[in-house]
Amino acid sequence: MSFLDKFFGPSYEKELKAIRPIIADINGLEEMVSALSDSDMAAQMQSFREQVSGDVERLDEVLPKVFALVREAAKRTMNMRHYDVQLIGGVILHKGKITEMRTGEGKT
Repeated sequence: MSFLDKFFGPSYEKELKAIRPIIADINGLEEMVSALSDSDMAAQMQSFREQVSGDVERLDEVLPKVFALVREAAKRTMNMRHYDVQLIGGVILHKGKITEMRTGEGKT
């Protein structure tokens, strides 16, 4: 632990604290998204594309819904569900930052 970490805490903890509510929102949408048909999911994704259309601030607003749709699409097509740690990595990348994930946390 560095000298500054003693006073301010490690920066990753602050980042995680800000991201946890987004992950909770994504998880809260899982049941609703899983009830959608494939065509409903595609229509919602297209609607989000049109809403955002280059507006990064708008993208932040729809991010939980988009991530929930992507998670459900992966479940349906590849029989694989994103873990929370993978969603955290995705949110960090969305923010234009990089992150390191441990072995076994599902980078592939």
